[in-house]
Amino acid sequence: MTETGMKGGRLSVGETSFERIIDNQGVYVDKTGLIHDLISSTWPGAPNYISRPRGFGKTLLLDTIKCIFQGKRELFTGLEIERRAGLSWDAFPVIHISLNSTTPEQDIFEPTLLDAIKAVGLENGIVLDKLDSSSAIGTLILMLSLGHKSSWIKQGKDQRELIAGNVVLLIDDSDYPLTSNIGNPECQEKIGRTLLHFFSSIKASSSHIRFSFLTGVNKFRPLSVFSCMNTVNDISLDKYFSKICGFTKQEVRENFINFMSHTFSDLNSKRHADEHADVDSIIDQMTKWHNGLSWGGKTQLLNPLSVLEFFEKKKF
Repeated sequence: MTETGMKGGRLSVGETSFERIIDNQGVYVDKTGLIHDLISSTWPGAPNYISRPRGFGKTLLLDTIKCIFQGKRELFTGLEIERRAGLSWDAFPVIHISLNSTTPEQDIFEPTLLDAIKAVGLENGIVLDKLDSSSAIGTLILMLSLGHKSSWIKQGKDQRELIAGNVVLLIDDSDYPLTSNIGNPECQEKIGRTLLHFFSSIKASSSHIRFSFLTGVNKFRPLSVFSCMNTVNDISLDKYFSKICGFTKQEVRENFINFMSHTFSDLNSKRHADEHADVDSIIDQMTKWHNGLSWGGKTQLLNPLSVLEFFEKKKF
């Protein structure tokens, strides 16, 4: 939890930017210890994947990772990752693409995916003139890697640090184009071929990739598309990382205690809770209403978006 959150904080309903949450003194439930362990345990170039329902914080997770690899150490003051050893906080080029920004239609998906890649290129001063997404992503990874290596050498830094690759690749909602076409197998097949070429190009560039992470909602279908890549580290049901997305009951207690009393008062006045409702009984009701799910077989996790909306609207 951030220091600002401990002093009161603000509810950041729908906010997916880690930097904006911290800058605006929002309540941030600290997942950075688990993020550090994931980064530290991942073999360079091997893609990580996690599937979670909507509203479970996947986009915020990727944005937090992005800030870490951009070297924005000042944003992480007081968080668990600041106390961990072994993180250099050097800045690396980051490719962050959400496939939710593409148009999942049979003849439009490819050009909108290409546009998303070109937009990342322009953010980094790179103009891509490629005609398809697979060649564009490969070229972007290569150019970012070579440019960063050249800059690293000019700064007199140890080149051995770059053996693990330079580029960080984050792809959000990787299954969106496919899940949007459930019931339309012809469109799924065509989009699937585009994604296959796209991920094959990423695999061919794996020597330049330092860390990669993909998110999705559907666990099974996208993995067949990822089969063209190196072995995917699917942490969707990994017990250790099961709490990397979502809020535990203890995290709700610790991070939202300043919102509890006002919420209790409103619930009681509206007769939505027992007259003498306490923290535990309210959290139990939240679990029933707001997805008390588990991916590790033990700890129940609440939907973060639902929790934030509950404290904002003060009703289930």
